[in-house]
Amino acid sequence: MRFDSLVPLLLVGAGQMGRNHYRSLREGIGIRSEDIIVVDTKSSALDELCKQWSAPRATTSLESALGMQPKAAIIAASTPAHYLLIKKLVEQGVEHLLVEKPLVMPGQLLDGVFGLADVHVAYLINFSRTLQNLNVFLGENKLFVTEIDGQWGKDRTTDTRPTPGTLQDELTHIWGVAAYLLRNRPFLGADVSALLSHLPYVDMEVQRKMRAEDGSMSLRPDSRAHAAVRFYAQDGTSVLCTANSSFTRFEKTRRIELSIGDEVNPLMYAAQLDFDVQVGNDLHDQITIRAYGSKDALQVINYPASTKLTDMQHAWLEYADEDMQDDRLVDWRTGRLLVEIADACERSHRDKKVIEVL
Repeated sequence: MRFDSLVPLLLVGAGQMGRNHYRSLREGIGIRSEDIIVVDTKSSALDELCKQWSAPRATTSLESALGMQPKAAIIAASTPAHYLLIKKLVEQGVEHLLVEKPLVMPGQLLDGVFGLADVHVAYLINFSRTLQNLNVFLGENKLFVTEIDGQWGKDRTTDTRPTPGTLQDELTHIWGVAAYLLRNRPFLGADVSALLSHLPYVDMEVQRKMRAEDGSMSLRPDSRAHAAVRFYAQDGTSVLCTANSSFTRFEKTRRIELSIGDEVNPLMYAAQLDFDVQVGNDLHDQITIRAYGSKDALQVINYPASTKLTDMQHAWLEYADEDMQDDRLVDWRTGRLLVEIADACERSHRDKKVIEVL
């Protein structure tokens, strides 16, 4: 079996995302159930996973899971829990970690532990085949992205799960794509400006319970965030990334619009990326590219959305097993930068000023 050197593999979290990871590890990657350790402190979450899959190594105890000596781990627990989980797993000698986005909550920066393990952040959208298509278009035409605008969100007013807010749960997707698209341009820093709304959309009892477990969880998470981040490059140029996220949207939206050009003409093409769009019984990602000044699309291509998770797991496992680099993987340095931007958004809203991130 591939990736024998990385099993047993530990999956922390058996909620919705954890179950998706488990299914992909079994069906997409082909790892045997006896080679996957699953831990969740909520027995109800484990019961739900075990209804769908055979999970002979499921436990509610992290200590028990670590006693099985996992070689690598995927953290799919709630965002506020990431900080302590990363610290614990690194201290216990787990060498390779894939952490669901974002890396940690603002203010929780694990400077001391990252030199001890390979830590990557699971920005799932980076593995959409629309972005691979866009990369080919940029490379073949010697172009680059000159502006980015994202819209992300859904209606969570009846969702009883705890949340750190749209800034960490939703807006971070857009920044993950921006970091990927701008990865070949060395940036010196960024200016961040943001406004947040805090309408009462959460289940307060659930939120209080999560806060009791981890004090970083807000009792008033933001319901909507509007942020503008201007990245400054070493050559004096800059790229503006605007983003809006909301948990009170009329319908689910996951869209990124891009301006594309070169040094002479920064507005040659417009691209629109739509993710997880319902088409019949399936979800699709779609890319549309057209020239500015033209109503006719150069290309409109649909890709199955279901491939992203398996593609991401496969890239991470290949890196951990054979050190095969994949620039779609977000390393901890970039993951840290995106947390710092989220922290700057909160400070910008609170202090009513632009915050500089270096």
